[in-house]
Order: sequence, then C-alpha cells, then structure tokens
Amino acid sequence: MNCREMLQLVDVLASEKNVAKDTVFGVLEAISAGCDNRALLDGAKRLVEVSKRGLEDLEQEQERQLDEQSDYLTQGARKELEKQNKREVSARQRQKLLGIVAQVRGWLRDCLVTQAGTPELISYTGQERQTMTVATTVDARALLDAIAAADAAADRISYNVTPQLALEAMLIEIREALCRQ
Repeated sequence: MNCREMLQLVDVLASEKNVAKDTVFGVLEAISAGCDNRALLDGAKRLVEVSKRGLEDLEQEQERQLDEQSDYLTQGARKELEKQNKREVSARQRQKLLGIVAQVRGWLRDCLVTQAGTPELISYTGQERQTMTVATTVDARALLDAIAAADAAADRISYNVTPQLALEAMLIEIREALCRQ
C-alpha cells in the first residue's frame, strides 16, 4: 500500500468523533513511511480541513444573530461585530491547529520515550505499533529535530502564518528528520 492509498484509507475509516486524531496519525504514518511530496501536501490540507470542522456552524450562528440584531445596529456597529466574530472564528481554528500540533509533538515524544526504553510512559496507546516502528528505525537526534519542527509550527501558527503553510512546513521538516537515514 503506498502513502496516497494510506491517506485515502484514513479518510474512509475515520469516524466523525475521532476524525482529528485519526487524520493526524494517518498523516504521521504516511510521513514515517517516507511518503512523496504530493501525499505530504495532501496531508497538510486534510489537517487544515479538520481544523475548520465545526466552524461553519459557528459562522452561521453568528450571521443569524447579526441578522436578528440588524434593526438595532448602525452600519459601523454591525461591521465591528462582524470583525469580532471573524476574530473569534480565527481564534477557534488556531486552537484546533495548535491541538493538532500538540498531538504530533505528543506522538514524537512517545517515540522518543519508547526509544529510551520506557514504552510504558507513552500517551497514545492506540499507536503503539507505529510508535515502535519509528522508535526502532530513527535515532534520538532525528526525533528531537522532528519535535523542534512541531514547536516551530506552533510558533508560526501563533504568529498568524497561513495554517496550511505552517503545517506543510512542519510535515516536510518532520519527514526530513525521520527519513534522513
């Protein structure tokens, strides 16, 4: 099974409740298998889509509230509320993106802990096979570089870099760290 097929399988198997987690780990599995650039960029796009889920409902609710209040608001007040609502949506997406990056960091940490001989300390117990595979094939320096890439992505997201660009850069840097041997 190639990397692209793995990513497609992730989409099919992910339940709505665990979509973010399943998508994150599917992308990480493809990266650790040395996927090509197209699959990697598709993975970043998929992660951004996951971060936007649920925000459409929030935007619709905000729009409905603005419409209800439109008779009582001046044009300037309406524009201010629209700006405030947009900032709220952006902040929620940023939180979701940072959560995705935290999952990536956590899994990389699990790989490092497993490599150090203490697999009982891993956080993502459902990913033991994948964690063990990476822990046994990659050195500690590579895992630390991959964790640094996740840290850099969190910083980029905090500085309002385009989410997809931040995730693409992170995934490329992680793949380079994990597959350089």
